[in-house]
Amino acid sequence: MAEAFKGKGPAPSVPWSDRLHILNNGTQKELDYQRQLLTYKLKEKRVKVQPLKSSGSRFWSDSADIEQMHMYEVALEAHVNFLEAKDKGEVKTLEDWLAKDNNHRWSTKYLAHKQSMEINIAVSKRDNKDQLAFTDHMLKKYCPDRPYKNCCWDPVLAEWNRSEIFHTVHLFPHRFRDSMDTIFGAGTLKELFKAQNGLFLHKDIEQALDDGVLAIVPDIDLEPADLDFPLKDTEELKQRLRAWEKLEVKDFSQGIHTLLELHGRRLKFLTNFRPRPRYIWWVFLVSVTVAGWRTKTQSPGVANAITKEIRVGTRYWGTPGTYITRNVLESFIISIGNEARSFVKSDEDQKKKKKKIQPNYCALSLIAHEHAFRNIDEEDDKMGED
Repeated sequence: MAEAFKGKGPAPSVPWSDRLHILNNGTQKELDYQRQLLTYKLKEKRVKVQPLKSSGSRFWSDSADIEQMHMYEVALEAHVNFLEAKDKGEVKTLEDWLAKDNNHRWSTKYLAHKQSMEINIAVSKRDNKDQLAFTDHMLKKYCPDRPYKNCCWDPVLAEWNRSEIFHTVHLFPHRFRDSMDTIFGAGTLKELFKAQNGLFLHKDIEQALDDGVLAIVPDIDLEPADLDFPLKDTEELKQRLRAWEKLEVKDFSQGIHTLLELHGRRLKFLTNFRPRPRYIWWVFLVSVTVAGWRTKTQSPGVANAITKEIRVGTRYWGTPGTYITRNVLESFIISIGNEARSFVKSDEDQKKKKKKIQPNYCALSLIAHEHAFRNIDEEDDKMGED
């Protein structure tokens, strides 16, 4: 696209209202042109922003502009792909296109924007005072008696390490704060910068959770007698989950086998303080959702192995409790697969008459947004190295 604009001066400015109009009603040619235009403007904007210091007055406003443009670039790219498939007669509707087995990359990008007008992504700089207070609260709650100042305790690896190789991790990301009450219910935003929404984790462990190769689950025995027929002992397992939920101090363990040396290991805490289960639940949902997406690009054997691990992990969180709102949960059931439905239904759901719950894709869209953009950034980095 850089060639198309070379020597022709700056790219023309297009009002956001026009972009929305083209996104919703434009032809394939119009959408493709608009996508190329945004790609050009993004590259131009990034060049201007890179030399600026993060403390500069323009840096964060420019970064917000880039994020907004990036959202529409991804959305346009996905819609162009849909229109191409429709023109070829491969699909008739958008729903058909989303359901295509070989279409995961594009459908993920579309999901990232399904409710883009309703989702606020926090792109401004978080208040340094909030972050310092968050870290201080975690140190007091998780490791008050440190052997030396520049260290923290990782409950996954169960060891002290230098703070520079560990991250102070928000279990529910601060950048999604405007959607926090929508996902968990009113009043949860006040816990965003509290220790119950955080863990000290090695950067590689954090990455494994983000990439869906590791999950954190309740520390209870839920292994079914037969993995191929897990519903046989559903009621007994739910009773164990209910008992765990009543514990004053709730413990967790890792539940996906890919990192074999960590599988089944109990998280080790130095105090009786624990993260809030709903935020561990969020991390779990991210892990199994991304793991489910990975099955779309794997061989049948690998995909089946991943699916079996997801099935096991889902059993550990076999009731949504009061962790997230029911319509948000419904969107995850659709994404993970209907085989998870019986595990995440609460007793109240079982007693109620069956009625269709309208899924809220807010949370799922946030995850898709994060991973779609990460893939684009990685592709951009590779292109920059060439």
